[in-house]
Amino acid sequence: MKKFSLAIITCLTTLILVAQVGNELYRPTFHFSPKQNWMNDPNGLVYYNGKYHMFFQSNPYGLDPAGNKSWGHAVSLDLINWEEKPIAIPAQNGVMAYSGSVVVDWKNTSGFGINGQPPLVAIYTGATNVQDQRIAYSNDEGLTWTNYSGNPVISNNNNEFRDPKVIWHEPTQKWIMVVSHGAWKGIAFYSSPNLKNWTSSQFFEPVGNTSTYWECPDFFNLPVDNDTNHKKWILVHSIEPTAQYFIGDFDGTHFTWETTPPNGILIDDFESSNYNKWTSTGTAFGTSPASGTTTNTGYLGNKLVYSFAGGPAQGKLVSSNFTIQKNYISFLIGGGYHPNGAYIKLVVQGQTVKTSTGMNEDLLKWRSWDVSSLMGQTARIEIVDSIFYGNLDHINIDHIIQSDAPIDNTNNGQVDYGRDFYALQSFSDIPVQDGRRIWLAWLNSWVYAVNVPTSPWKGIMSIPREVKLETHNGQIKLIQKPVKELNILHKDTLSYRNTNLSVINSAIKNSVYKRFELKAKIATANKKGFSLKFKKNASQFSEFIFKFDSKEILFNRANSGALTNDGNFVSLQVAPLIVENGYFDLQLFVDNSSAELFSAGGQIVMSNQIFPDSTSNQTELTSLDQDMLFEEFDIWNFDKTRAIPPDLPPPPPPPSSPSSNGQNTFYFRAYPNPVLGNNDLTIKINDYDVGKVKIKIFNASGMLIHEFRPASTSVNIPISKLTKSSGMFYLRGLRGQATYTERIIVLVDK
Repeated sequence: MKKFSLAIITCLTTLILVAQVGNELYRPTFHFSPKQNWMNDPNGLVYYNGKYHMFFQSNPYGLDPAGNKSWGHAVSLDLINWEEKPIAIPAQNGVMAYSGSVVVDWKNTSGFGINGQPPLVAIYTGATNVQDQRIAYSNDEGLTWTNYSGNPVISNNNNEFRDPKVIWHEPTQKWIMVVSHGAWKGIAFYSSPNLKNWTSSQFFEPVGNTSTYWECPDFFNLPVDNDTNHKKWILVHSIEPTAQYFIGDFDGTHFTWETTPPNGILIDDFESSNYNKWTSTGTAFGTSPASGTTTNTGYLGNKLVYSFAGGPAQGKLVSSNFTIQKNYISFLIGGGYHPNGAYIKLVVQGQTVKTSTGMNEDLLKWRSWDVSSLMGQTARIEIVDSIFYGNLDHINIDHIIQSDAPIDNTNNGQVDYGRDFYALQSFSDIPVQDGRRIWLAWLNSWVYAVNVPTSPWKGIMSIPREVKLETHNGQIKLIQKPVKELNILHKDTLSYRNTNLSVINSAIKNSVYKRFELKAKIATANKKGFSLKFKKNASQFSEFIFKFDSKEILFNRANSGALTNDGNFVSLQVAPLIVENGYFDLQLFVDNSSAELFSAGGQIVMSNQIFPDSTSNQTELTSLDQDMLFEEFDIWNFDKTRAIPPDLPPPPPPPSSPSSNGQNTFYFRAYPNPVLGNNDLTIKINDYDVGKVKIKIFNASGMLIHEFRPASTSVNIPISKLTKSSGMFYLRGLRGQATYTERIIVLVDK
């Protein structure tokens, strides 16, 4: 990952430490939250005219999550500072405005545009006693909206038909819609030439995680490993408490997703009518493998090992002996996290050499043991359930196989392993010069959302993440990386290289870290792991435990503060710990009421809320065995700053259309914003302004660093000619008495 340097904003710039709205306990600083009232799903994320627009599900009249569902609205120049706008699409005439998306209709296929300017078109679910799809349009950058007189544009006469996401498909010159079928657990595809008339093209059947409702789909394509000649399509949808994705191909009509059966030496797939390869004792596992259910999802075939099929019981399955012939033994596992009570283990020469337990969910997931050092030896597998009662007091096992490499789901995966990342949506129409796919989600869970202890608002959004496709262990994976704009918040860096944990801990444990980013890289060989406690004060803390030996990340918020009387909130969270090239890495973002962990370069993400006291601001590292060396360790306090240049007023909103003679109004567009790496800055003006306009560029201190008169409607400025470092810059255009100002953020490669 490239690092970016940040210019120091001088004392001539006014810096204001602010939360997003107010200073209430739990009010986030660098996450969006509404000033007041209820908020849930992000809707209609779109970039237009130099601004990021975020619409969202809102009850503008209070904290009731079910009432008056409308579209709230906020805008940002940098994805960090958000300005809340008036309600965009209200509930009216008995129709609530449920989730949906917004597109820029650049070609005016809808006919809603005026004065040669493209309209914004919102596609949303209208909710009464049934759910249908409706559209509305705006010609003033989303401030006001007009509902289409021909609504609804798609009817289906049921209440499990919601959350449309619409994209433009250039090869077929059509709009494509994906819309969820809720309890039916499927995604419908539609196409349209004009956003008004839609044709059904495909129904994507339930597959993968089918444990509960499918909602809030998204659909886009991305290059694999940054290769623009190798692109894949991603279909993603939310399923409580997170989301799952599918990677495939799309021909303009059908999305094709394929999974590859695991390849290797099968130990057992448990499709037989009895345990003919196993010795069963006790009653937990019954006399034969159990038939799969909608609760136990993720298994292969029709049957699996399920120790709760007959209710709480104890028992053991012991396999016949086999010879280890491959580097890995892989298997699907689900159930509760009970390392000493419900587990699967590998026994060699009478000794337990490997063991795994469930991840506190019934969705079965692949786990793999590295047995390369045991090649040629005789082994057996034991599956044990020795508990009667507890959280998910059972174990699920399926498809045990010897393999050359660790096995994982092919072209399918889980987006987030935390409990608070729902209804994710990506921004449409981000300029190609930027090239990123960015999404964010509601940082909450319907399981306890109404009980979160915040007031006068409920609901926050996650930090924005860049989404990529990368190849790991021969398989394409969806990767999430925090957007680089967050670097703007860095303050008070503490940095170590090749330093013992004990030394680092002595430096940080008595310091105050209220809002911060922490990054670390550790060689895992011969180390058991470590724990990281944060937002700590006496007995109150949140804790990550990184277990190198069992390849697990545990997150414990049972002692984190408020809401810890909720059993769903405090249940232990488990995620895979991935070691690559001998190293484990982590990146953690902590705000006043949230913690978002990224690991393995973004392959593993855990997003969660926490509600600590205002005095819980200590951080502590503890080794799980002896002291250990950290190859890299960095921690930054976060300041939320707004920079206001002297003598430069904030930019006025551009008019909805220029006057016919072009004399009374003036504005220009500058993009991309932010400017990343060494990309050019593009400035566009109207035809009638060519030769009449002067553009002045100021740095954050108010110093004039460049000025020119555009000789055409589009001017590209290499950033290297303006600055060698990152920071904030201001563009002022002058034509006669008319002026217009834009703020630009530059993040330059270091």
